[in-house]
Amino acid sequence: MPSRGNFPRIWAVATVVPQRLSRWMTEIRPVDSSPPSAKPWLASFLDGSGRGFLFVTMLALLARGTALVTLARGDESTTTNWSSPGVAYGSELGSIARNLAEGRGFSSPFERGEQPTSWFAPFMPAAWAALFWMTGVFSPLSLWIILTLQVIASSLACGVYWQILRHFRGKLPGLPHWLPLVVASVIACWPEAFLMIRKPWYFTYQELAVAILFLQAMKWIDHSSFRSSVTLGTVAGVAALINPVPLGLFLWSLLMGVLGRPNQARVGHGILAGATCLLVISPWLIRNTLVFDQFAFVRTNLGVELRQGNGPQGTPKQTRASLHPALNTEELDRYREWGELKYSQWCLDQAVQAMKDDMGLTVRRTLERIWLYWSSDALDWYDWNQKGPWWNRPQSEAIQKVVKVMLALIPLAALAFLGTRRRLDTPYAPLFAGILILTPLPYYLTHVTFSYSYLVKPYLLLLLGLWFGTWLALCSDPNERRKTG
Repeated sequence: MPSRGNFPRIWAVATVVPQRLSRWMTEIRPVDSSPPSAKPWLASFLDGSGRGFLFVTMLALLARGTALVTLARGDESTTTNWSSPGVAYGSELGSIARNLAEGRGFSSPFERGEQPTSWFAPFMPAAWAALFWMTGVFSPLSLWIILTLQVIASSLACGVYWQILRHFRGKLPGLPHWLPLVVASVIACWPEAFLMIRKPWYFTYQELAVAILFLQAMKWIDHSSFRSSVTLGTVAGVAALINPVPLGLFLWSLLMGVLGRPNQARVGHGILAGATCLLVISPWLIRNTLVFDQFAFVRTNLGVELRQGNGPQGTPKQTRASLHPALNTEELDRYREWGELKYSQWCLDQAVQAMKDDMGLTVRRTLERIWLYWSSDALDWYDWNQKGPWWNRPQSEAIQKVVKVMLALIPLAALAFLGTRRRLDTPYAPLFAGILILTPLPYYLTHVTFSYSYLVKPYLLLLLGLWFGTWLALCSDPNERRKTG
């Protein structure tokens, strides 16, 4: 055990190491007439003209493409064919797309039929229907095209993460030059993302839309104008037509922008952005009003989702026994007989009444959902296949579960550590707060799955990378290090 007299020497070594590391990674000694402050050639090459965006996007394409092919070969329940359990004909999304492609209109999310629906936002079913029309309904080719497009969408999102980090460097000049490339590359190769591309769904498109929305919100907060307001509103409207959850982040960014610079021009630009978003989604709202003879929002399944988590048989996470028309024949019969809006309203009334009748249970379920959202159900409280806890399963399944839980908890632990350091200033902190607090909020009240929680994971990694870069910058400056203690 080291003596007390050695502690100053140990402390000196411990503080010098991060200083040397930061200087080595952020500086390059000139070997010719270049100025000492010149960036490394690779960072300089990748820092402008979209080259960094292209590099990160291609890296993500390579990683996700390899993962998709590997998963398809290793597990036939993931991507082999439309009838496999992991694909299940695209569930409600696939059913609506099939009805559209076969001429029955936007209808019947659970079977062939012509019953009008707004169960899903229109973008993804319409895109699938167009693909089915060209390649055949539920053809093997259509499945692989859908999965390939998901890989492309998720990869483009990684390129946008690089642009977000590059924008931060303008606000934090002390950040290392390599930071945007390294952090975006980590996100591009983050293993959790590979699990998102194997099931045909809307998640990767939502990821791309939210990333663009976040970037445009940053630019709008910096400088609002007619053009930036229209762009922000358009992006928010398109994101809402994929899934309306990102609307909370959009409204929050408008509020933060107006409060940050409360002047008449900023308020006007905020109103313009909101009106543009409403204009983009208004055709769908008008269609719903005409079809249902009453106003209906972008999606009409809120009551059903709320009842799954809070009704008489509610659970914080969806299970095979959940009261859902796709899982329960009695619920499907009610849906057919009453129609979508009446059935959804009945589910909403039941859920609200159950929540009022037992507030203690409601609070407990909400806390459980928060835990499940951020921990990826580390203790297997609500396993879909009811195989028991992961530590009693075959070794391969247990390892996969442990890796998933570690990937969920390690970023949180690192953020908690760096968050205790002082002077780690973060521009656009309200935007990060909005996406990390508002985005999960609907799932805290309904039910959660791993797929829902992945949307915020890249922003945890972005924040972690920014704080780590700031910490290294502080460590490289002795004066700043003394200020921060």
